[in-house]
Amino acid sequence: MLRPSQGGYSEMAVIHCDVGPANGVIDGNVVYNLDPANTGKLAIGLLIEDACNGWMVKNNTVHDVGWSAGRNKPNQSGPRKSLVRQ
Repeated sequence: MLRPSQGGYSEMAVIHCDVGPANGVIDGNVVYNLDPANTGKLAIGLLIEDACNGWMVKNNTVHDVGWSAGRNKPNQSGPRKSLVRQ
């Protein structure tokens, strides 16, 4: 199981934006086999977090990821949303 070191992150992501920059693009990536057994609800394919507003995520393929294909939380007061369209 992934265990963060002191002061380390508690998740693993293939692409992770946190505390800027704004208005980025994640396009044309293939993400797979990231903790497919879901050993601790820590694996996220594409993660856009605090102060990363205005990002465009398109044309990506994500599969066999343990917890979430993608998560979006652009600021501390905003809602967490899935990046995957149902």
